[in-house]
Amino acid sequence: MFLGASVLHAQNPVIEAAAKAMGGNNLNGIQLTAAGSSFAFGQSFKPGGPWPAFKVTRFTQVINLADPSMRIELERTNPDGLVQGGGGLPLAAPQTQIQAVNGRLAWNVGPGPAGVPTPAMNTADERLLMIWMNPIGAIRAAQQNGGTASGRTISFTAQGRPIKVTLAADNTVQKVETTIDAPVTGDTALEWEYSDYRDFNGTKYPSRLIQRQGGHPILDLNVTEVRTAPGGTVMQTPQIIAQAASAPPAAATPPLVTLTKVAEGIHYITCLLYTSDAADE
Repeated sequence: MFLGASVLHAQNPVIEAAAKAMGGNNLNGIQLTAAGSSFAFGQSFKPGGPWPAFKVTRFTQVINLADPSMRIELERTNPDGLVQGGGGLPLAAPQTQIQAVNGRLAWNVGPGPAGVPTPAMNTADERLLMIWMNPIGAIRAAQQNGGTASGRTISFTAQGRPIKVTLAADNTVQKVETTIDAPVTGDTALEWEYSDYRDFNGTKYPSRLIQRQGGHPILDLNVTEVRTAPGGTVMQTPQIIAQAASAPPAAATPPLVTLTKVAEGIHYITCLLYTSDAADE
């Protein structure tokens, strides 16, 4: 289900207590700054090893719950100490990644002041899901989607996925869990853990964020600054992205399959796939 601005109706008292603890019903926008580590999921240096870790020198996330929209700017470099490889490590130079989503449109932005936006439509659902797994976004989604509560557990559905929220004793969000369809691992657990809540200029927000996929860390961040925007901060969709979304899809070229008999009952199959730039076998 697509979430956006809506009227908040009477809620379960557990959900209302969580909304009050997380800033009430008037908070529509938030911006946080953090640093820590990011990990290349499934790309370990050797079988059974940990996911390669990047040092995140700056992570800035802006969320508007009303649109909904989100922008993430992440600066990463090689980790301290020994760099074994895997996941593209070691980096030749620090990297900047900019990812955005507004409604059903998602895009990335190239590095530098004149960075060119490029479509990333297949990531829209995943990026919207990050909004509703944010500690404040999770409670808003529960309010808008008839969330139910059992003990300190809140359940609701967003982006077509069941989401479970676990509250701490003070009614702040401690964990948000769901399951995603990963290309390699299939149905895979996705969870965010939130701890060490602090008062950031009147807003209670966790200073430690850990994202796990399949039980392994993807992000491990320490929050240094949180700002709120009661009216929300709109992520304007670049014109080039809107035009790309409205353009008719290009006709697909069927793959060329070749069947070569090697021996009786044994065949060698090749498939030539065509892309917009070149053909790869």
